[in-house]
Amino acid sequence: MPVEIGGLNRRYQLGFAAWLPSSAIGDGVYYGMRVNGRLVSAAGTHVVSPSARLAVVGNVLTQVDYRGRGFATAVTGA
Repeated sequence: MPVEIGGLNRRYQLGFAAWLPSSAIGDGVYYGMRVNGRLVSAAGTHVVSPSARLAVVGNVLTQVDYRGRGFATAVTGA
């Protein structure tokens, strides 16, 4: 949902510059993991082609305090 872009960009600022427009969520596929309501891990798509049955996953990031718990694996696999 595009209203989530603020939280997503805040999470990405921990690892690299935030740049995602709200259309990225509406047009792509993004999954996130929340702990106590806080987004701690996310992964999304750079490209989605339903006709080719192809998607390019990227933008994978987990907050440092939550790494090593399988969150990135879960959001990437989703």
